[in-house]
Amino acid sequence: MIAFSGNNWSELFNIAALVLLPVFLYAEMHYRLPLLKGFLYKKQPEILFDLPCRTETGIIPVLLLIKDAHWFPVTIDRLLVRLIAQDGHSIYREIPVPLKKQVTQKWFHIIIDIDVSEYKNQWLGVDCFAYVTYGKKSTVIHNDNYRTLSQRPFNIFIDSDPIPLEKGWLWGDMHSHSSFTEDQVEFGAPPECYRIMARAMGISFYALTEHSYDMDDTEDSWTENDPQLRKWAKFRQSIQELNANDPDFLIIPGEEVSVDNGFGRTVHMGILNNPNFHIGTGDGMEHSLGKETENHYAKVLDSIPENTLAFAAHPFDNPSLLHRLLIRRGVWNRWDSHPRLDGLQILNGNPTADFEWGKKFWISQLLKGRRQLIYAGNDSHGNFNRFRQIVLPLLFMREHRHQIFGYNLTGVKSDLAKGMNGIIKDLKKASVIISNGPFICLSMDSARILTITAKTSTFFGSLKTISVYLGDPAKQKEFNFHTKKFQNGQTDHTIHLATDDIPDQGYFRAELSTHKDRFAMTNAVWFEVHPKVI
Repeated sequence: MIAFSGNNWSELFNIAALVLLPVFLYAEMHYRLPLLKGFLYKKQPEILFDLPCRTETGIIPVLLLIKDAHWFPVTIDRLLVRLIAQDGHSIYREIPVPLKKQVTQKWFHIIIDIDVSEYKNQWLGVDCFAYVTYGKKSTVIHNDNYRTLSQRPFNIFIDSDPIPLEKGWLWGDMHSHSSFTEDQVEFGAPPECYRIMARAMGISFYALTEHSYDMDDTEDSWTENDPQLRKWAKFRQSIQELNANDPDFLIIPGEEVSVDNGFGRTVHMGILNNPNFHIGTGDGMEHSLGKETENHYAKVLDSIPENTLAFAAHPFDNPSLLHRLLIRRGVWNRWDSHPRLDGLQILNGNPTADFEWGKKFWISQLLKGRRQLIYAGNDSHGNFNRFRQIVLPLLFMREHRHQIFGYNLTGVKSDLAKGMNGIIKDLKKASVIISNGPFICLSMDSARILTITAKTSTFFGSLKTISVYLGDPAKQKEFNFHTKKFQNGQTDHTIHLATDDIPDQGYFRAELSTHKDRFAMTNAVWFEVHPKVI
């Protein structure tokens, strides 16, 4: 647990401030203060079930995750999974899972595959039960064992359609956290769990962006640093082994580095496919609050190799007043123009005002001639169907459907056969899109004909609008070049547009929306018109 010296009043203040701070974090329930365990604390390991929000394989992978059983051993006597109709009352099936297992390790998980192919194109409720024994006491865990949460059934859509995509493209989640991100109040799921969940959703790759302030810790402590960085080395080795054993899926190892934004405020930057670790502890809350982080973002960018991808992570996620005061959180530097910053992860969790600010900033960068890309991710910490979240440490939790793995996606024109470096290279090019379900791509041929391809599905909603925008950096303006509206029902459409009267230099980009309020956006396709030689 947490080491504490009773004479260190500065440390006591810092920890007490953390307790009083209404941070929005995750589901570690064993954090405690001296002489104060809090209402969330239990002498049990964390026991929770989870599953995707959608499956297109006819199989529901049901995850059972148990954490900290090395402190609190438990015996699983049996499991039960119940399938419920959308009305929440009618029980379709009960699936008993015979499993007798004593769990004593820190991390334990099992994934149960449930065949649901007979329930295509409908929502199902899924209720999970673990019958367990602690010493001589037996109890039933219903979906999770957290206090103040609902333990209600999960909801999942059994989709008969694959996620919309063109041949030669891949879907991925660019921002997620695994069990290597672990501290006083948060943790993710083991990396191997994500692959199974992702495959059920039609996802081909994901990036693990583990917190810099967690990856320099020892494996047995939330606050003790390891100069040898053995946790970081283990993380890199684990991902390499998982990729070697599964060439049809890719996990991109990465780091979410806490960096100085140039104004003394801490922001986060995603660094993918870089073997070198970058220190960043400013907002880790490990030893003190109000600490400046070690590295300026430009210093980190200056040091990364060419086959590394760097992006501003949720750059305009506006921190609360207390986060600004106590852990010096801020927003991304709006005056940034560093050439090694590949782009901005403007879509993170459900679209909010932060996304709109990020989109406006990106467009302003384009109009300045800066060819930065946009990416999408979810900042999920093992949240596949619901986000279990600490609202007030030690006292209260809540759950919601934001920051769910795979909800927001980055699409890239690439091939898994290209391997890690090949896909990273493609993610740094213009053939990248962001979406929360539907697909859109834009290309321009040598005759300056634009082709826009849009696809969606019943689950994500039929096409509503396709819009093409023309950016003119010389005029510092972006114009609506073309918009097409659709009646409810069409899910696939291609547009060809001539581009006769356009500026000498500029860009095109495209967006689509659906009748279920889903959307997709391309990155900018740049052009330069050369005068004809007579």
